[in-house]
Amino acid sequence: KLQELVAVAQPASNFHIDHVLDRACKPVIQQQCQHNDNHEGDEAVLGCLISMADSAGVPPACRRHLFSLQYFLSRDFNLNSELVSACKEDSERLCSYTGFKGQKENLSPSMILSCLYRAEVGEDSLDEDSDEDDDSQDDNPEEKTKVSPQCKAEVHRMMARRASSVHLNPRLEQDCTADLGRFCIDSNGKGEDIRCLQTSIDKLSEECRTSVKKWSKLAIKDVRMNKPLMKSCRALYMSKCSAAHHKEGELLRCLVDYRKEADPECRAELLRVMKRKSKDVRLNFPFKNACKPDLLKYCHDKLKLLKTTGEAMQCLRQAMGDNDAGKEGPHNRLSEKCEAEMKRQSKQNAQHIALNPKLQASCKMDIQQLCGNVEPGEAKVINCLIHQDPEMISKECHTHLLKKKKLIFKKPKLDFSFQKHCGDYIERFCSSSPETARECLTDLLRNKDKPGSVHSDLNIRAKCRDILLNREEEAAKYWQLNPGLATHCKNPIDEHCSSEKILAGEQGREGVVIYCLENVLAHRPELVPKPCAKQIRKLAAKSATDYRLSAHLAKVCENEILTKCSTENDKPRGEGSVIKCLKKNLKFLDKVNSAPCVKAVINLVVLARHDVHVDPSLFQSCLVDLRKVCPYVLPGEGRLLQCLLTQYKSGHEMSPQCKLDLQSRMDMWETIAKMNPGMASALEVAHAVMHSRARTSIASMFLTFIAVIFLFGCMSGRRCRCRKKRGADKKAY
Repeated sequence: KLQELVAVAQPASNFHIDHVLDRACKPVIQQQCQHNDNHEGDEAVLGCLISMADSAGVPPACRRHLFSLQYFLSRDFNLNSELVSACKEDSERLCSYTGFKGQKENLSPSMILSCLYRAEVGEDSLDEDSDEDDDSQDDNPEEKTKVSPQCKAEVHRMMARRASSVHLNPRLEQDCTADLGRFCIDSNGKGEDIRCLQTSIDKLSEECRTSVKKWSKLAIKDVRMNKPLMKSCRALYMSKCSAAHHKEGELLRCLVDYRKEADPECRAELLRVMKRKSKDVRLNFPFKNACKPDLLKYCHDKLKLLKTTGEAMQCLRQAMGDNDAGKEGPHNRLSEKCEAEMKRQSKQNAQHIALNPKLQASCKMDIQQLCGNVEPGEAKVINCLIHQDPEMISKECHTHLLKKKKLIFKKPKLDFSFQKHCGDYIERFCSSSPETARECLTDLLRNKDKPGSVHSDLNIRAKCRDILLNREEEAAKYWQLNPGLATHCKNPIDEHCSSEKILAGEQGREGVVIYCLENVLAHRPELVPKPCAKQIRKLAAKSATDYRLSAHLAKVCENEILTKCSTENDKPRGEGSVIKCLKKNLKFLDKVNSAPCVKAVINLVVLARHDVHVDPSLFQSCLVDLRKVCPYVLPGEGRLLQCLLTQYKSGHEMSPQCKLDLQSRMDMWETIAKMNPGMASALEVAHAVMHSRARTSIASMFLTFIAVIFLFGCMSGRRCRCRKKRGADKKAY
């Protein structure tokens, strides 16, 4: 009855008929909306009042009565003469509304506005039921389904009003009344009830959940319908994004791009919206629009299973990895639009744990226990998890965290902390190689204090230095985080370190796979391909300067470092003091309790026996001698070291420090040979010869020598037989 009364009274055309509203809002009309009252009539005044309803100067009674009037206006399309005037033809053409022709209404007046809005913004283009061919449409379907400009403006204005409350949206109110009472009874602010329903979506009834999802899609497509967000981000909107297109999430994209310039309240609201987008790929319109063709091409069989944006991106990454490994060609690459959007999405997701739903859910308890005091944002929680001991983290969290690590190690641009604290150094020194920027800066950090370095006066900030060292330590723990090992050592790992690979995957054991590779290379180098061997030696050389870069050695030698090398452990990183100390104290270590540590140190020694670069201190002290007495000797297979030893034993002139270091290495080899008879010098030499690159030439020389002796013997024997025969002939004669 009240609805019928409002329909007869038409308060939108003459709001003065509502004396209570007129009296409550008179001060606002006189101060803010007087020009509308004089020139454009009551509907313009009412529009002005509604737009001013959130202002601080509007009396509570005026705000309350305006809301009551909007409640009825939202339920009858015919009550708003401006909307009817602008959208009459569109409602007949697009919504088949027959109420204007005196016929019985085939569509509820409260549904016409929603119908027009859906026609204007379009349907969800990634839903399973929307992949229909366009061939079934008319010759020019766009013209027949297009909302007129004047109607479009009115529809957006009215939908923005509806966003103020569930009660101004008839379908939401109808489907969610019970849920509002259960979960959102304290949500009284403008738009708070809708946001409460969105937050509680997993607990809602089926009907309410469906309506809230539909509303969320519309609100993300046109963020002006998100009242809390627009209220908090009004300043950012006016300064940066007022000219942004309102359709397909472009306005939201603009606000997100400039969020660093927003105040904390605005950033918090933007994060809420971004979380909803990350949890449902169908709400992520920029990603859908850019990557729909690629998803249909590479992930069509998994399309119905993809729920989050992260899952969709992971599917595309896996498809690209499989294709890259097997084939070549442009048809195996992502489109430029999709690749650019994925990079943009990945950068966003790297900044906050909440934008990684799977990681956040799997690590919920770990975050509470280990990172509870860490303030979210700027990848702080993610970094906190990365810094934790894997044995302290749950198996499920470790699995998802390792996936995150692999991504940021493979693509340094997605490592938010690294980019934030080291960005200016990357720009100055490593801009030509962004994909290897981390390795570039790490090498710069390690080499800047060496003699002759052009960067000796460079003082890298502590935060950047800490990030670089932490990432280097992480790469030493897991072979998957080292691009070189992941690329060149996959087959040797599967063939010779499969049990260690399983152990590392299931229990998060640090460094066991890398140590296994070092062990194979040290004792059976013929089993390791040259590219993989190069990567292993590179890691071994780094760990010789900093024991922390050998995760296995650091773990098994923890007690020995504390008892024998505590002083060296306090010295600056990068000098190799701890490794030198462990080598020096090998003969004093307990053969039983320290056996794992002894074996790990011996492996380093054997690797250095094959390649002097794995022993950086010896290489530096003998660098001048190498250039002087071994200029034409190729590195690798122990040739450089053998050259130095030959010169040393022959009494040639060499630098004093090089002589001292060579003698200390020989003493250490002797000690190791006594501790491990199986590694005696003669056997090592034989082993080196058998597996040397020169073994073919050595064998050839040996066989040639045998062949010469054999031929000489044959020739000598033949000559002897000839002489005997001649002697016999003479006697017979």
